[in-house]
Amino acid sequence: MINKLILLLMLTLSIQVFSQKTISRQRIVKQVTTFNPDEVYNKNTGEKIPKEEVVRMIQMDSKTYFDAVYDNSGNIVKHLYDPDHLGSSRLNSTLYKTPEKNEIFPNLILTTVDGEVMEIKDLRGKMVILRMDMNAGSFNHQIKKLDKAINETGRKSEIESIIIFHSSKDEIESGFDLKTSNFKLIPNGINFQNMLNIRVIPTTFVLDKEGKVLDVSSSSHRMNFLKLLNES
Repeated sequence: MINKLILLLMLTLSIQVFSQKTISRQRIVKQVTTFNPDEVYNKNTGEKIPKEEVVRMIQMDSKTYFDAVYDNSGNIVKHLYDPDHLGSSRLNSTLYKTPEKNEIFPNLILTTVDGEVMEIKDLRGKMVILRMDMNAGSFNHQIKKLDKAINETGRKSEIESIIIFHSSKDEIESGFDLKTSNFKLIPNGINFQNMLNIRVIPTTFVLDKEGKVLDVSSSSHRMNFLKLLNES
């Protein structure tokens, strides 16, 4: 019986979709997080919680919240249970916050659709434009404007441009038709967006040559990249 309950729990939580209203464009960001009841720990004590106890907790309160812990590649390595927030269903992680201006951006490890592995720390010396987006093709008109702005700086060799999509590799290859774009494309990026508590899609970060956040905005097409480049 317990095995059936665990299987049902894992299936339910792996497909459960949490919705957030965005601040602009009235878009809904769908955040999906897989859940492994084998890897749940007490946030206060650090002790692992037995699987049977995790199942019992959720049966007693379906809103029990387990905070995901990510590695730099966006993989969920474990979940934390916070006994001080019983019955609290929260959409955003309590462990992470969105990087703000003048803060060092986390060292994400990203893999492009072409298989290239990139680490944010290895991009020091360049200004980095990092955009969080949803589906390939959703905002291609904005990306065209971003590409144009990057080209017009006359210094695009000093700029690294990246988009982290929700979309899979296949969806990006079929839906992203800007073949001459400056942007490197990262598939399956939902965990990165959850990790950074991104509430509005798209959101764009601009990092200076030291890896600090120069600007962050949901209206990146209005950014003056030449001005930001001169400040970096």
